[in-house]
Amino acid sequence: MYFNTGIHPHFFVKLYLYQKNKTNFNESKTTMNRIIFMGIALLSLGILSWYMVRNYWCKCSNKKLEIGKKAFNFTLPDQNGIQRALTDFLGKKVVLYFYPKDDTPGCTKQACSFRDTFDQYKAKEITVIGISYDSSDSHKSFEKKHQLPFLLLSDSGKQVTRAYGIAGTLFANRITFLINEQGIVIDRIDSVDVNSDAASIIKRFEK
Repeated sequence: MYFNTGIHPHFFVKLYLYQKNKTNFNESKTTMNRIIFMGIALLSLGILSWYMVRNYWCKCSNKKLEIGKKAFNFTLPDQNGIQRALTDFLGKKVVLYFYPKDDTPGCTKQACSFRDTFDQYKAKEITVIGISYDSSDSHKSFEKKHQLPFLLLSDSGKQVTRAYGIAGTLFANRITFLINEQGIVIDRIDSVDVNSDAASIIKRFEK
């Protein structure tokens, strides 16, 4: 039986094609969303794997420097770009302190603590040297901002922190070594108090 609806038959054909295209579009959109989600998941997994492998490599490559051992020699640029070797300070007592990052709260307190007791270090002829991954330019800004009167060395390649067994993935660990006139490590401070260690270190040299 034929009913005259007043609607042209082509309308139904177009409506069918529209619904079919809409379904295909939604399926394509769903497929694309799945691809994007899988891509993000794989990227996240790759980043996590890289971080774990790098962290494991850093731990394996670190060689812990023990008390009584000769301090590893090195040459690094200071805040003025001048190359400094540890052997330049043979015959002097040296505080070699590694810290995570210039101008962060804890590192600023530690540096300013050395600054505030620096006259005592000079009187005892003790050289203070700070080391981090920061660049020489960063060290220079840090020095100027807080009027630091001692050397800051840039270990941007992390070779020295690895040699001393304290390399971290993003930052150096906060550890201090006390070195005598013969270049021997006489003390190692792993639990650093950024507020008071600068004052107590002088007494450690007197033991």
